[in-house]
Amino acid sequence: MDKSSSEAPSPDPKIGEAALKQAQTGEDWLGFAKDSLAVSTARQADLDALTKQVTQQQMGIANDQAAWAKSDRERYDTVFKPVEDKFVAEASAYGSEAHQNEAAAEAKADVQNNAAGRARLPIAMQLPWASTRRRAGMPASIARAKWARRLRRPALKTPRAPTIETRASR
Repeated sequence: MDKSSSEAPSPDPKIGEAALKQAQTGEDWLGFAKDSLAVSTARQADLDALTKQVTQQQMGIANDQAAWAKSDRERYDTVFKPVEDKFVAEASAYGSEAHQNEAAAEAKADVQNNAAGRARLPIAMQLPWASTRRRAGMPASIARAKWARRLRRPALKTPRAPTIETRASR
């Protein structure tokens, strides 16, 4: 192909008209953008004020929560941790020989105190009513009353829970 044989096409007769329309479209778009910017700037001022208010409120709440967390943690460290540590120490030492000896001494003292308390009862009432009650499965007050009748003595008064019969008889 020879370069000299091709000629440039002739310009479109409406090229000037198209350029004017394109310039007008650009000016219209610029006007629209300016109007939109003015509207959004007014809106943005309101939104900026609201955003600032919400942010300050949230920061205040976050600061309060941080202070509360610090206070709660401080209380946990000073009040509850020592109690927990003491509990763990007691639980860890529970099976120690010293604790077993202490528990044995306490049990021995309980048995001696119980025996001393029974010694104050009349001889006939020290054991029989208790063993009868265990065998019969009856409350202690009924067993004492039965033994008191046998001995012709008044029964020891003990409070007892109301039964169906006593409620019905009221």
